Amino acid sequence: MNMVELLLLCILAIGILLFVISRIRSSPPQQTFVPSSAGEEMPDDLTAELRRRLQANQKIVAIKLYRERTGASLREAKDIIDRLEKEMR
Repeated sequence: MNMVELLLLCILAIGILLFVISRIRSSPPQQTFVPSSAGEEMPDDLTAELRRRLQANQKIVAIKLYRERTGASLREAKDIIDRLEKEMR
């Protein structure tokens, strides 16, 4: 590889990186539900989707979904999903 090809490759890589960063920054923020410490209920659509995932034996997907929508930690999400799973039995 000569110097010109290396320079073009670097410019291309930087361009792709800048494009990806701009797309990430311009994407609309996801609507999240942040439960209050008072034990606020989850929105019905989230609860229904979590129940569907659990019925389909997709517990890990349910935990991920809960974390994405609420911003909860892994431990909090697992506890909530475990509780919801118990209620469904």
